[in-house]
Amino acid sequence: MDGKAPQFPQRPGPAARRAVLRVVLAYAVFAGLWILLSDRAAETLFRDPASLVQVSLFKGWFFVAVTSLLLFVMLRRLVDRLAAGEAEVRRQQEERRQTLMLFHGLAEASPDAIYVKDPEGRYLLFNRAAGRMTGKACEAVLGRDDRAIFPLEEAETLRAEDRRIMAGSEVSTLEEWLTTPEGPRCFQAIKGPLRAKDGRLVGLFGITRDITDRVRSEEARLRLESEVQHAQRLESLGRLASGVAHDMNNVLAAIHAATELLRVQREGDAALVKSLDTVLMATRRGRDLVKGLTAFARKGLGGEPEALDLNELVREEAALLERTLLQRVEVVLELTPDLPRVRGERSSLGNALMNLCVNAVDAMPQGGTLTLRTRALEGRVELAVADTGEGMPPEVLARATDPFFTTKPVGKGTGLGLATVHSVAAAHQGALELHSDVGHGTCVRLLLPVLEGTSAGPAVRSPEAAQGSVPRRILLVDDDDLVRQSLAGLLASGGHRVETAPDGASALRHLESGGAIDLVVLDLNMKGLDGAETLARLRRLRPELPVLLVSGFLEALPGTFMAEQDRVRTLAKPFGLDQFQGRLRELGL
Repeated sequence: MDGKAPQFPQRPGPAARRAVLRVVLAYAVFAGLWILLSDRAAETLFRDPASLVQVSLFKGWFFVAVTSLLLFVMLRRLVDRLAAGEAEVRRQQEERRQTLMLFHGLAEASPDAIYVKDPEGRYLLFNRAAGRMTGKACEAVLGRDDRAIFPLEEAETLRAEDRRIMAGSEVSTLEEWLTTPEGPRCFQAIKGPLRAKDGRLVGLFGITRDITDRVRSEEARLRLESEVQHAQRLESLGRLASGVAHDMNNVLAAIHAATELLRVQREGDAALVKSLDTVLMATRRGRDLVKGLTAFARKGLGGEPEALDLNELVREEAALLERTLLQRVEVVLELTPDLPRVRGERSSLGNALMNLCVNAVDAMPQGGTLTLRTRALEGRVELAVADTGEGMPPEVLARATDPFFTTKPVGKGTGLGLATVHSVAAAHQGALELHSDVGHGTCVRLLLPVLEGTSAGPAVRSPEAAQGSVPRRILLVDDDDLVRQSLAGLLASGGHRVETAPDGASALRHLESGGAIDLVVLDLNMKGLDGAETLARLRRLRPELPVLLVSGFLEALPGTFMAEQDRVRTLAKPFGLDQFQGRLRELGL
């Protein structure tokens, strides 16, 4: 648009044409009547030919004079009327011009794109905002259709949409993603048909607004809400995990203690010992799974970090895995010797590795090869888990580490496996990388920082650990019968004399009676008088008596609680005899 209102050609109006016709008809009627009547009157009044000539000459001049006067009057009236009509036309044209200029100004001032198309889809109006949105000059668009602005596929979609709207009578509101010089943008368009007073279609109008920022803000809000919901679900998961951790670890503690006792008793049976070692490893794995779940909810480590040999960790997990795969998956170890150690928490990393292995096995329902590989990189150690399974398409790979995202059937997966591994990697200041090709398998790389100044080597037991511990008189306090019986047998196998109490009140009565005790093993989570309350009362009876607090969920213990205690240590269930002896040494026993 050039800022000028369009000019329209002027044509005589109906009133002017009727006025001219009336003048012509009046002149013709008067002339006809004059000729007819004047000739008859002259012939009647004058018989003399000479007189008739004189009368005819006079009659002619009289006719000229009268008709001239008549024409003057009638034309004067016609001119006055035409002048008034022309003034009205000029007034109406000025009003129309002002209206068009006002509409033009409003259209150009609008931040929204405003346009008008003819029935063929050609632009008749295209304001500046439309030009800014599309990157097209108005002059280059007027008289042309959408194919002059957008890619062919988008243009054809718009043209089909416009035809649908012009075929109806309703105004439509649409959202359209269109290609612009700034890339894909989302537009909200209000479109409707333009019709003349007689109902004839004359085109289509449209008002379009760029709502890309609003749409992206809404998407960001929805993503934030989703993350908040995930966080709430994780919080609920953490509460659920803490609720079942103690009971679950109590069951595992009973199995672990009974198995280790049997292992000591049947130490000469190599085949049985090997199987029992698998059971012990499985109970530790169960403990680590519970710990890993609660650690995931906290997004931290499940215990104290230590210098770890990843090769040793891989071998342990592979040994457990091989006993459960039923020979359908071949496990291949490619471990770099003398691998630098990493600083990490054993159970968290072991749980992460097992999660990766389980995912890999699930991706090979018809069998395949699972490769566990370690190698040293610059400043980092790589632990890779590769399978020859189905692989993941890009859209699945992009969301693989999202919490609760899973492609497995209902009941086959929680969507927490890779999310847990990602959380463990982040907690160790490491990284997780996923590479997958549909039909060719997946490789997951866990990259951990090297613990400077270390290299892999056989673990060396300290002289104190080799010496063992002196037999002690122990009071075992636990409200779970299975745990109490199995732990009592395990501790007795280490040469200790064990007495048991089913609750805190019974333990306090035993101490009040003057029983000779070197150590109290006290369950932290008991019904009635719990471990913390029992410990407080025990301190009033025996201030110097060493206490070992055991629990299936030590995370429930307040952080400041242990700082306030003297000669008190903690030990998580399930535990073995060697771990128990280590705590005795820490207590000076």
